[in-house]
Amino acid sequence: MFGSPGKLLTEFGKIGIGVYRTNIGFMDQAAALQGEVRMDVNRRIKQALDPNGIIAPGKSGIRI
Repeated sequence: MFGSPGKLLTEFGKIGIGVYRTNIGFMDQAAALQGEVRMDVNRRIKQALDPNGIIAPGKSGIRI
């Protein structure tokens, strides 16, 4: 009815809608829509708070 989740994420990104909650299979794509600067900030915060990467690994496209 609405199309694939990946296509929806792409279309949302085109019109400026940021998706921050999605199935784990689409987290990398959703995170990429946030932009590289925001991803870098999120990565730095994750590194500071969870240096061993054990809390929700890969969540929101963040891998340390």
